[in-house]
Amino acid sequence: MAEQESEQPLTLAMEFPRGKDQYALSAVIGVAEAGIMHRAKHVNPATRDEVAVSIKIVNAYEIEDIYSLAREVHEAESCDHENMVKVHCSFKNQDQLWIVMPPLPRLSIRSMIRSSFPRGLPENTVAFILKETLKALNYMHEKNRLHQNLGADCLFLDGTSRVKVAFRSLTYDQSSNDLNSSVFPDWMIAPELMIDYRKGQSKATDIWMFGLLALELFYGRIPASNFEEFQLLVLGIDDKFRMLKKNRGVVGSGLFGKIGVFSCFSTKDKKNISKPLGEVLAACLSREPKKRPTTNQLMEYKLFQRCFTEKEISLAKLKKACTNY
Repeated sequence: MAEQESEQPLTLAMEFPRGKDQYALSAVIGVAEAGIMHRAKHVNPATRDEVAVSIKIVNAYEIEDIYSLAREVHEAESCDHENMVKVHCSFKNQDQLWIVMPPLPRLSIRSMIRSSFPRGLPENTVAFILKETLKALNYMHEKNRLHQNLGADCLFLDGTSRVKVAFRSLTYDQSSNDLNSSVFPDWMIAPELMIDYRKGQSKATDIWMFGLLALELFYGRIPASNFEEFQLLVLGIDDKFRMLKKNRGVVGSGLFGKIGVFSCFSTKDKKNISKPLGEVLAACLSREPKKRPTTNQLMEYKLFQRCFTEKEISLAKLKKACTNY
């Protein structure tokens, strides 16, 4: 641990060169759309000192949306937060774009869940990951920036047990056969985008994605296979956990409050959601964007007020799952 902490300031302070001859590629740690992620080292030609990095090499002519990629790389180069994956530099090499980043673990949290926690994570672990993610999202929103594609594939657990949030264009998947797993189905997008997609993304749509992320972490996936099931899921959560009285009466007194949130799903999906987590889900998945909380308001929710020990959040199991694959 001490060794990792001593190396961190060096990595953040130094200037990384924009030329492939300054880097030595080694193992492939993941694949992604039109790109491959490598472990690598930057070798200082004068001192021969080595600094570990990750490098994503993208074929610029195969990427579907080069403008979104360029925007996200630029955003990541300018970000400066302990819970964000920062891009050290990027440069073009013939028809390739090289993106140089700090060392990343072999598995994203989504890949780790699928390989080791198929029924989802314990709620204390979910709360820890969400709180760390919320810090990064709050940093972005305070700078009027958006993530736009928040999911467990964008989250990594680094060597200091800190959750790192990456833009989706910087992510990768352990399996080359699962390249499309990073996208939630269209019928899960925020309701306002379904009505008029031209309105574009907003901070409120990021909060909606944060709610979907919470479901994914808790269940291992979103427990719905079509639009109708997803609507029942969201309505059930809203009815059981909404904190304010609505026109239908007292909290949890409606139809879904009586028959249970997940009565339409198989028994294997029926994990009990606590009130603190349920309140976060109900707030983030509100159909009306103006009623969703801001990141600062979310910080005040009970779920994020508690400080967990490493044992309570099963940190040792998470580390093992991320490294021993």
